[in-house]
Amino acid sequence: METFNEYLSNTDLTPLVKPFTEYGERIIYKKGDYFIHEGNKSSYIGFVECGVFKYEKVDSSGVPHTVGFNLDNDFVCDYTSFIRCQNSYTSIVALGDSTLYRLSYDKLMAILQGDAALREVWRKGCEGFAITVYGRLLDFYCKTPQERYVALIKRFPDIVDYVSLKELSSFIGIRAETLSRIRLKLEKSAEA
Repeated sequence: METFNEYLSNTDLTPLVKPFTEYGERIIYKKGDYFIHEGNKSSYIGFVECGVFKYEKVDSSGVPHTVGFNLDNDFVCDYTSFIRCQNSYTSIVALGDSTLYRLSYDKLMAILQGDAALREVWRKGCEGFAITVYGRLLDFYCKTPQERYVALIKRFPDIVDYVSLKELSSFIGIRAETLSRIRLKLEKSAEA
């Protein structure tokens, strides 16, 4: 499977998987199960063995927004909250049956403390994550919804196999109806 989050393509995080599979707790999630609820203390990070998780943030009007996804072979946590051991800014929800290995903050930090090479891989992963998030921020300011959709589909054409169009439209920052119009317009222009 391709990687959804770009930092996984640019950084070899394979060495980080071993501590999760050796020391982590293996958990099976069903569709709709929460890895974490927005506002709860963020104490865990997971490695997704298989499955799909979405990140959801509720705005001041009570409307949920999909702000991210993690698929197979990715790491899942509300990163800023996890690093600061604070309450989570988002909810992380399984979109289907999913399996992950979970490590606590304390356990991960103890593992990293004892292994300089692994600490360097972690650092590079954090840098890659920051670069990916910054790119998404720039896209929201500088690209139209159609440009964001086209770039996403070009980079990860199978995304529609993993998430609903409603979640995808929320991630792009538009209504589902607008995404439908964009898709129809692109189909018509491809036929011409």
